[in-house]
Amino acid sequence: MPGDDLTAPLGLKQRRFYHLPFGLFGISLMILLATTAFIWIGVVDDPFGGEPTASVKLSTDLKGVTQHDFTVVELPQALDNVLGPEDEPDVAPPLEGVTGPRHELAQKLAGAPMQAHVPLQSLLENGPYGAIPKVSENGLRPLDAYAEPAPNVATAQARIALVLNGIGLNETMSAMALDNLPSEVALAISPYGTDLDNWMSKARRNDNEVLLQIPMEPFDYPDNDAGPHSLLTKAASAQNADKLSWLMARTTNYIGLVNFMGQRFLSDNAALSLFMSEVNDRGLMFVDAAGSARSASKDVAMQTDTPFVQVDVVIDEDLDKSSIESRLLQVESLARSNGLAIASATTYPVTLRELERWTRSLEDRGLTLIPISAAIAAEHAQ
Repeated sequence: MPGDDLTAPLGLKQRRFYHLPFGLFGISLMILLATTAFIWIGVVDDPFGGEPTASVKLSTDLKGVTQHDFTVVELPQALDNVLGPEDEPDVAPPLEGVTGPRHELAQKLAGAPMQAHVPLQSLLENGPYGAIPKVSENGLRPLDAYAEPAPNVATAQARIALVLNGIGLNETMSAMALDNLPSEVALAISPYGTDLDNWMSKARRNDNEVLLQIPMEPFDYPDNDAGPHSLLTKAASAQNADKLSWLMARTTNYIGLVNFMGQRFLSDNAALSLFMSEVNDRGLMFVDAAGSARSASKDVAMQTDTPFVQVDVVIDEDLDKSSIESRLLQVESLARSNGLAIASATTYPVTLRELERWTRSLEDRGLTLIPISAAIAAEHAQ
């Protein structure tokens, strides 16, 4: 108990004790430490310099790295409209052949969104009537980019390629073809149809290959006319070139051209050579569906190095159910004997009904339906 002057012995003064201000001392110490820390951080370049570190040297050398070390990444759907022509990735040098080009192309595009119905801007150029196909600066052809893979072609013993003409002329018939026929059927769009980009988009979303019909002069012209933009044997080359530019600008994403009528035009070497050269220069294929023995298309295609196939059987020359059935049996027989048969038809109601029934049972009968692009290599291998 602390003493005071009243309780202290006489003559002695009580010893006084002074209490130190510990709270004030603590606050002062904290302020000093904080000030020291701020000064240290501000002056020293590496405040954690005393801690152990590791350094890794990064190299840009890609030696030993192949395209298989990268993965194709799908971009969100919302980005589809954001990407413009300037954002389109460069592609690799030209692909060899036409076997399975789309999945190979997807790898070479290194992460770009690959949508079958969206045209690659590098494969288009401005023509007088709109965008027309071209070979890209890197050598990629529309035939390579828009063809469908055919994984069973090498092992199949009896193969059939089928082209269906007239898509876009009649909405009901065109919808029936897309809804009821296999995706291996090539759909040939008529340039005289309506809403062609819509039909192209639906066909490509459905994994059908697309061809563009080119009206050409028949033998009985002008009594029989393929339309105002028909290619004519006696027309000046500039006139035919102008008509072809109009026709090719009607839609996009097609792998090649197929004739509409054109028996006379296809038998004229001079006119046909100019046409075939243009087809080849634009990276397309040509399908001769005229069914004419006088056609020079095969020889001219070889001379111009144009990817080419020729139809063996026109299924619906006669619009009769029994006649169509007979032609389909002929196609099967050719496929079994030659290994490949190429057929064409048009979007007539009776034709679509018979094709739907026929294609459903092809595989069970040992027949393989292949894309028309796969028929190029298969036909040349015979």
